[in-house]
Amino acid sequence: MQPTPVTVVASGTTVANPSFSISILPAWYTTPGHYELQLFGLCGNDTCRCVLRVAIDCPDPCPCVPKSLWASVNQGFAVSAGSLFNCKRCFSPVGALGACDKVEWFLQTPTGQTLLGTTTGNQPFCYTFPAPGGVFTVVMKVTRFKSDGSICAVFEKKQQVHVKCPDIGTPDCNFPVWSNPTFSQNSVPGILGQGGSTTGWARRLGSPQLVGNVPTAADGWAVLLEGGEIEDDAVQADRPICVVRDSGALSLRIKPTEWHEGTEMVVAFKEEHFSDPPEAHVLKFTLPQEGMGEWLEVEVPYNLRNLEQLDSCGGSPANAKIKPIIGICVPTHLLDKRPAVLVDLFCMNGQVVSAHEPSAAGDMRVFPVPTTGLLRLLLPEDEAAGRVLWRVVDNLGRILLEGELTSPSIDVSTLPAGFYRVEVESATQRWSKPIVKE
Repeated sequence: MQPTPVTVVASGTTVANPSFSISILPAWYTTPGHYELQLFGLCGNDTCRCVLRVAIDCPDPCPCVPKSLWASVNQGFAVSAGSLFNCKRCFSPVGALGACDKVEWFLQTPTGQTLLGTTTGNQPFCYTFPAPGGVFTVVMKVTRFKSDGSICAVFEKKQQVHVKCPDIGTPDCNFPVWSNPTFSQNSVPGILGQGGSTTGWARRLGSPQLVGNVPTAADGWAVLLEGGEIEDDAVQADRPICVVRDSGALSLRIKPTEWHEGTEMVVAFKEEHFSDPPEAHVLKFTLPQEGMGEWLEVEVPYNLRNLEQLDSCGGSPANAKIKPIIGICVPTHLLDKRPAVLVDLFCMNGQVVSAHEPSAAGDMRVFPVPTTGLLRLLLPEDEAAGRVLWRVVDNLGRILLEGELTSPSIDVSTLPAGFYRVEVESATQRWSKPIVKE
């Protein structure tokens, strides 16, 4: 094998019987350029010559693209808490960082910043806050180094972290955009799409399995996601919904049953953005080894305004059509380890415009909010004429009230004070709105 101009970098002999193999070592082509592999053999009494020409490119392992780095840093970091963590919280960058990125973690104080520790790339970092907790400002500072060791760019991201200990509390899921965030409605155990099923969710990749009677799961149900030799597991919402293009945090409850460094959880908001392996602009985060075998409450920041790839809907560019997907991403060198997690909550608080994609004129109005008893549902005229079903669900997706809409108002006076969601379905449309009962 030789570059141009001709310089022999390696040579040798082998035996064909009738086939043969040659090992080409990386040390033979450390320099980018055009190479030739020249093969000589005997064709009867004549010498045969075969030439294979290849172009070798050696991309920069530490590309210096400040705009791309800023986009990754600006996605923020996931925060994990566990029942055995007490006041400890673990942070994991959500954006695409790598071995060329030094990540420094600081605690913002009235007098400046206190360095807590340093990691590399997307590695998680854990810190124990003083009891009984409180609201803290954590700073993630990322320095990208070039291949020659010089600094490319430095960016930082500040997030407020709410710490409650020793009781970590429960995830805030007052206004979920899906009615079944705990995978517990009309659930049948088994592989999704192959006997297993649950309302609102479907298989995306691999063989995600719905499991029942899971100890300490919110409602006894969870989805098992595993790394696979062919495909990693992923689940997705069974239909797109139209939401206000806003920012917030996803709330997840995850139990890693087998976890290894390099494995990541992946969240996407658009079906074609979740490939195998997933594209860089989805949300990716890793889990701390300290959480192995216990339930972790994880908050993952998102900002739909920054995801220009999402389609507009509801007659306004201020809205985005999303079809959320959650999966596990396992590097090839870990496939024999079979990393796996149980997920029993996947909640995104938000304001739903529609469960399909109607125009603004086709939306449903709900008032008064808050209410002490009667709730008026104003539907488009063409939808109100047919049979319309309604139900009120809590923050875990459990149905508390339901019926057929025979008048413009429904009575929710029997509900305790709190946050709920009213869901209405006609023959062609489905709406979902948050409500508050006083």
